[in-house]
Amino acid sequence: TFTVRGTNAVGTGPASAASNSITATTVPATPSAPSASSPSAGVDRVSWSAPSNGGSAITNYYWQASDGKSGNTTSTSVDVGQEQGSAQTYTVRADNANGQSGTSSASNNVTTTFSFAPFGAFGAFGAFGAFGFDWSLNINTEVLLSTVAGEPQATKPAGQLEVGDKLVALDLGDESNDNSSAYWQNWTLPSNVNVSDLNVVETTITWIGIKTETDFVYIDGDMFSHTHWILTKKDGVVKFIQSSQIDTTYQRYSLEDNAFVDIELVEAVELYMQKVAINCEPYDNFFTKKMLVKDFTPSTPA
Repeated sequence: TFTVRGTNAVGTGPASAASNSITATTVPATPSAPSASSPSAGVDRVSWSAPSNGGSAITNYYWQASDGKSGNTTSTSVDVGQEQGSAQTYTVRADNANGQSGTSSASNNVTTTFSFAPFGAFGAFGAFGAFGFDWSLNINTEVLLSTVAGEPQATKPAGQLEVGDKLVALDLGDESNDNSSAYWQNWTLPSNVNVSDLNVVETTITWIGIKTETDFVYIDGDMFSHTHWILTKKDGVVKFIQSSQIDTTYQRYSLEDNAFVDIELVEAVELYMQKVAINCEPYDNFFTKKMLVKDFTPSTPA
């Protein structure tokens, strides 16, 4: 409240009665980082807590995704349509009659959910068609890049790989039969050899093929065509098997852990997206972020 007094040559007069009461206001406080999840296929849900409003009601929240999508809402959560398998973070700011708050820190990174279907829906993959490039990765599957020793391990989505990129591989010994799928079907690691003792080597992409696929196999975050060869371990046997034969009784080899780790999730995925086949030399295998896979040789019949 406010009062006023007048002053002249004689002196200062008495104070007036108090004014009406007012509240000084300002812009809202900066919101804390939102939380992001993907509750259903193709949808991200972004939520945040209302910040202090600065004494004036918040009239709008402006949110923005790291991929450029943005919008406004009066609520403290929003559902955002996103491409299945894409990954992004979100920020938010608050507005009131006085102006805009600062922009929040970024949310956690969220990968938008795919449309999953259990294996039984395909009759043991009976609905998969012949699309060629059977040893292929979904374009969003992260592949390990060869890096300088001591530096953080870099990755790149399969769809962004280029001929000449250098990848991380294992020296598995004689790979002279790499054109024969029967060779890889029958290959096993000798029982007296540990995968962790094999040399981690560098291999170079010499060929890339891209086609469209409608069905993938999702294994612990990586996605493959249903016939891609993946290094697994079960009952003490280390061998390459095709993704459609894998279930949660198998283990996958993790370069990060330098060991075989349990496979936690295997799902068949109905998804119309591109897939990428990769051929490497001189070693015919490479690491995705989660596991070791066999490369694709162009002369091999699809």
